[in-house]
Amino acid sequence: MPPATLPHPRREARHRHRRRRPPRAPAPPRPAGDVVLAVSIPRLLDCEEAWGMRIELVPSLGTPVPSGGILFRTSAPVGRAQCRAFESALAFGDALSPASWHFGDVLWRASRPLGAIRAMVDIAFKALSPVGNDPNRAVQALDEIEDVLAELAPDVAKREALLAAHPDASVLRDWKRSWADYVAAATDEIRQYGTGSVQIQRRLRALFDTLAGQCELQQRAALLDRRLAGC
Repeated sequence: MPPATLPHPRREARHRHRRRRPPRAPAPPRPAGDVVLAVSIPRLLDCEEAWGMRIELVPSLGTPVPSGGILFRTSAPVGRAQCRAFESALAFGDALSPASWHFGDVLWRASRPLGAIRAMVDIAFKALSPVGNDPNRAVQALDEIEDVLAELAPDVAKREALLAAHPDASVLRDWKRSWADYVAAATDEIRQYGTGSVQIQRRLRALFDTLAGQCELQQRAALLDRRLAGC
């Protein structure tokens, strides 16, 4: 029997797997946007175990899902209740918004932190450009980036521990971002463009030292390698 596929529930309104709600029941607030922001990994692992099927998340986190795009592939046909369970494990929204979106039980906030990081990096670029020439503004951006990374570190450590405990789960594809990915996105380009600024280099060293003292042991290498390289 061919594998079942589930379309994007927010776009394909006529598909039989569309999420339906009882009449008169108020719909809970949902973020605007079509980007897959987060996935509740424990919820999908429970579905795999309870229903004896393999579940594959198709879109990469942080990317928009086109109209009629496929969200999941499963190794067996699924019913309406199962579709609702799958859909409830995802959160959609605007990838570039810095706000976090929480839902349900355990949520891996995947794209909103990256969107916040990208926004702050863009501010730092403009401040470090010859036109901007405002290193103080770039330092303020690094202050915000440090806050985002400090909040993100324990979430990523928890998620990586969960993935390590389920190495064979089919839902866990290569869409996950590592702690090193976040550190690279947050600092590498600023390190490059801020080479000539003593103020920026000093702030980057402080960022790496502070985060290395707060995060898990296995997360320190991404920070200390950059610190030892002279930022």
